[in-house]
Amino acid sequence: MAPVEQQTYRGDHSYERHREHEVKKTAAIAGVGRFTAGAAGIGAGVLSILGLAGFLPLWMTAISAIVLGGGLLLSEGAVASRLKQIPLQHEDVVKGLIGVEMLVGAGAVTLGILAMVGINPVLLSSCAAIVIGAGMLIAGAEEARIDRSLAYAGRSSERQAQSVLAGAGVEGLTGVAAITLGILSLIGIEPVTLNLVAFLAVGVGFMLGGGIEGASASMSARELH
Repeated sequence: MAPVEQQTYRGDHSYERHREHEVKKTAAIAGVGRFTAGAAGIGAGVLSILGLAGFLPLWMTAISAIVLGGGLLLSEGAVASRLKQIPLQHEDVVKGLIGVEMLVGAGAVTLGILAMVGINPVLLSSCAAIVIGAGMLIAGAEEARIDRSLAYAGRSSERQAQSVLAGAGVEGLTGVAAITLGILSLIGIEPVTLNLVAFLAVGVGFMLGGGIEGASASMSARELH
């Protein structure tokens, strides 16, 4: 059965205008959210490189965790603003993913702050790496689910669909890498270095995933202007 909104607008040109408006709005919101995540990735990447170069590595690790956790929260805020565009049958699942992701972001920020004030910084940074890695996996699944829902409702372009899948794949791979490095650091294998490498990997994932999806979303919005 065709989606309700397509039945409502089909039959004249109003449906096509409505669809273009929805795709443009979705693209604009997605672009802001993903570019925000990309900016957080750049910041975390720079901090991680400084730490690997020997400049206050414990501080750089803790601050990277805070930056990446904040990036997750800001990105999820943009995603949450798209909820009203998602078909009702998919809304509960997406809300659940967003809630978990925001908890992950808040947890990473909290762990980073505690590490900064000197409460077992190496252990907490390792935990933050695992938490953020899990967040990247959830974010990839969430973006893919949202895009499928929007595509079903005719509110997402083909370009956006392909870019979201590519970005989700990048986020998933970096998430697995961060979790693996975090676990290795927990068992005592060069913990500070591995934590910095984990945050560098996540930062690169944010940059690539956010850049791919954000650029594609912006192009889609301009094409429909």
